[in-house]
Parts: sequence; C-alpha cells; structure tokens
Amino acid sequence: MKINFLYWNTNNNNISSYIIEACLENKIDVLILSENKNIDIDYLRRKLKENNLFFKVEKIVPHSRILLLHNTKGQINVIKESKYYSTFNLKDKDERFLIFALHLPSKYAQERSDLNMYTSQILREFEQLEEERKTEKSIVVGDFNMNPFDDGMVSALGFNAVMCPTIAKKQSRKVLNEERKFYYNPMWHIMGNYFNSCKGTFYYPTATKSYYWYTYDQVIIRPELIDKFDINELEVLSIINEKSLLTRNNLPNKKKISDHLPIKFKLELEVTKNNE
Repeated sequence: MKINFLYWNTNNNNISSYIIEACLENKIDVLILSENKNIDIDYLRRKLKENNLFFKVEKIVPHSRILLLHNTKGQINVIKESKYYSTFNLKDKDERFLIFALHLPSKYAQERSDLNMYTSQILREFEQLEEERKTEKSIVVGDFNMNPFDDGMVSALGFNAVMCPTIAKKQSRKVLNEERKFYYNPMWHIMGNYFNSCKGTFYYPTATKSYYWYTYDQVIIRPELIDKFDINELEVLSIINEKSLLTRNNLPNKKKISDHLPIKFKLELEVTKNNE
C-alpha cells in the first residue's frame, strides 16, 4: 500500500483552501506543515472530514514549529519536539521507523558555517533517537534551508546525503576512522529539471552569486527505505486543482500563497488508513 506524504512551508499565510485541495487531489495520508501559525487547523480537519479524510493532529507543544496531521489509525505518534524539528514514530506492520520533520534556521540570518555546525548537532540527535528506538529506518523531511549540494547535506559530518541510491545502499563510509551512515537524497532527481516549470522549491535572486532557484524543501531517507520509496511519485507541486501556485513569471506566488512550493512523495508501507 502506498502512503502519500505532503510537506509545505506555508510562509505563515492563510492558505487552508489550497492545502485542502492538495490533500484531496493527491490523496494525502500524511500532511506536514511549517510556518503554519495562520492555518486554521480545525477548519482544515473539518473540510477534510467532509471528504472522508479523517486527519488527526500530532503535537505536544501547542505552538510547535512543525505540524503533522495524518489519516492513519493511530500508527503515527509524536515522540519528541524541539526548537527546529519534531520526531514521529510510524508503525509499518510489525516494524517501526522514524519521521524527522524539520525547519532549520535560515542561512540568510546567520553565517553558513553556523548552519553547518547546527546540522552536525541535529544529525547526532537523530542518530541517538535511532539508537534508542533500535531502528535503521528513518526519513527526514522539511525546509533544510540548504540545497542538496550544500556542505551540511553532503558532508560526512552533516547528513551525509548522496544522490546515488547504489552508493547509499552501502550503508556507510569511514571518515577519520569513524563509520558515518548514509542518507539517500532523491531531490537531485528533480532539481533543475529542464521539463519542470519550476527548477526548485524556492526562488531568491541575489545581487552577486545566485542560483535563482533553490531546493530547500527536501526529503532524504535511510538506505533501508530506498526500495519502499517511489522515485516516480516525487514531485514539486506548482499546480493544485488546476490552480497555479506561481505568478505570471512562473515564480512562487509568495504574497497570495507561499514563497515555498510543496513537495509530495510516496512510500510503500503496511499502514491502515482511517477511511478503510
């Protein structure tokens, strides 16, 4: 059974109607939001329920930085919330794995080296939770505020996330006599794609060096989940229910919708949905 995920940094805009339509059109089972303070969660759940999507909110802190809603029968639960990420346990039949949903600080508000240092710290916290939960299966999804090729993503001291699934399936590499576990980063597959109207998830022209399109919103997965991940279903959404999320210049409509585009992906999991 395929479980559909949607992540969206909503830029603190009230875009509940777009989120609802995205969930209905793409049959979303797990919805993850950041910068969500102006989203009416009760309205969101009520409208989804009217369409037989019975979403439950998972949170500990009332004003959490990350919000996760799901349409499963108690098979996802929050186990930790911190300033920049939340951790969720997901039961896949008789196995369990972890969802780390994050929103890291902006690189424009601090030195890049500081973000790399924090990435190393947060990765150690993730690995500690994996050890405590006795699982090698985890995914990390959210606004990394880094591109797939930035140091914090590819460094062995950071997420150690590689573009090649074959390499990722080697499980780890040794650096300074220490084994560093891989993540697989499928976002390379769609970044800058010629046929996509949008070449990333965020647009930001700068005066000097600029990529213009940045892929800050990402999902990365441990090697054990690669075969459960459908690469053909990974997508940056620019149209929802025939409504464009872009301006006439094909840029994210940050004033009316959000400066970030949502990403959706699928995993093959043995999870029971509420509407089954």
